[in-house]
Amino acid sequence: RLLLARADYCLVPTGQSPADLNSVTEWMGVLKREQVRAAFLLNRTKRQAKSFERAKLRLIKQGQLCPFDIRDLEDISNVHEVGVGVQEISGARGREDIEGVWDFVRSQIGV
Repeated sequence: RLLLARADYCLVPTGQSPADLNSVTEWMGVLKREQVRAAFLLNRTKRQAKSFERAKLRLIKQGQLCPFDIRDLEDISNVHEVGVGVQEISGARGREDIEGVWDFVRSQIGV
């Protein structure tokens, strides 16, 4: 609770599977009770899967949803091997995902 009291904003990352969604919806309830500004962030998404749209609808019913998701892309997962972020690799797929999330968070916290 001390950490939550000091947070400006909390992103709650989740996959799109029912098991992932079950675990984070309860956490969002805690954040609401503690009056912490927060949003869900869909991560490692497969946009063509039916579960993607279902996940978005379910999360919106429970709290705010970041309008950008982070796709399940090899360029994003492979950056750990070279020790940099996807933003630092010219032409990497997924850069726009991270930029969109950052733009959203910046607008929420006013920077």
